[in-house]
Amino acid sequence: MRRGPRYFGWFLAAGFLVFMLDFVTKRLLEGQDGVLIDGVIGISTHYNTGAAMSLFSGSAGVMGFLSMLGAAGLVYVAWRFAKGKAAMIALGMIFGGAVGNGADRIAYGHVIDLFETLFIRFWIFNVADAAITIGCVICAYLLLFRYRQNWKGSGADDA
Repeated sequence: MRRGPRYFGWFLAAGFLVFMLDFVTKRLLEGQDGVLIDGVIGISTHYNTGAAMSLFSGSAGVMGFLSMLGAAGLVYVAWRFAKGKAAMIALGMIFGGAVGNGADRIAYGHVIDLFETLFIRFWIFNVADAAITIGCVICAYLLLFRYRQNWKGSGADDA
């Protein structure tokens, strides 16, 4: 007998993959500077003690705690409300990114940001940041255009 929501394994797999990719890239590329793709993306190591765009700098412990609290909330949302594979993967991406950055904040007091866009002035980011952003875009799309197929509580089938 299967327990838990359908496709929850996809949530866990996506979260684990994002966490591991983030961890490996930070450890391999930390301290490196250079160009990955000429004119597109480069590597530039920066230490962020705050949140996105260095908001709340110097409060890594609080931000790490909030990241982990948010990650726990995502597990609940995935378990309780998501029902489609795409929703589970998107939430898993956000979960893996939150855990990756939260763990860095708690362990090191900062997050390592590595990737810099060369074709436009933009913030320096890491794999966790990219996964969180992509996961949020997918969730927004699913909520706006595919609500009934991917989320419980859509109204008509709740009886």
